[in-house]
Amino acid sequence: REYNPATGKYQAQDYYGAVANELLWSNNPNAAGWVSSRTSSDVTSEQPLISSLPVYDLICTDDSEASYIYRQVAVTLNESKTQWAIVKPKNFTAFCLQAFGNTVIPNAKSNYDLTGSGEIVSTEGAVDNAGIEELGGGYYLVWQTWTAVETGTGNVGFVLPSDCPVGRGVFLPHVQQVEGNRHGPVIITEGAPVTRAADDIKRATGVEFSRKQGTVFIDFEIAETGNAGFGYTLNGGSS
Repeated sequence: REYNPATGKYQAQDYYGAVANELLWSNNPNAAGWVSSRTSSDVTSEQPLISSLPVYDLICTDDSEASYIYRQVAVTLNESKTQWAIVKPKNFTAFCLQAFGNTVIPNAKSNYDLTGSGEIVSTEGAVDNAGIEELGGGYYLVWQTWTAVETGTGNVGFVLPSDCPVGRGVFLPHVQQVEGNRHGPVIITEGAPVTRAADDIKRATGVEFSRKQGTVFIDFEIAETGNAGFGYTLNGGSS
């Protein structure tokens, strides 16, 4: 990450290790395995954030309770999972992520406001962390992390709250769940989980805000126990 004097903030480039999207049919809520409760979904003509993704909506059909889609996931005891979505208001500006608690996964729910730069309105239950990021074009990235309390299966959902009127909802072009506490890159799935290979970590020089001097910060996390190492080289420089 590098300090940008124009914005007064640090600007980062993210790299990821090998990671799998465990949610099947990540951009089609009408596909096999997705269960709908008081919602409907259809492909829309909304401008996609990612050109290869059709944009489905998620619309409330019964406002007597919260309305949502969900699917079953498998987890292992003490395993952290990050559940996330790309979402955009259609004619409603609230959205929730939820893990439906049972003996395997905890009840964990994060409530988001999809206006302005976005806001986490509240979290409920065993949410380890949650976040929202404005992506541009009206889209937001929302995520929450929770930890499995047993080995087995449970349900995770993408929710319109109970105050969403019938006929209103959001655009929902992509959903994802990964192991760990980072949301990771977009990984599109169909009938099977897809694993994305680890990034080759390189940084080309010559494009810094200050080319004569500066400091590069490298933040890294080693997810597995045991022996591990980290090193770097400077090529083409004199230091």
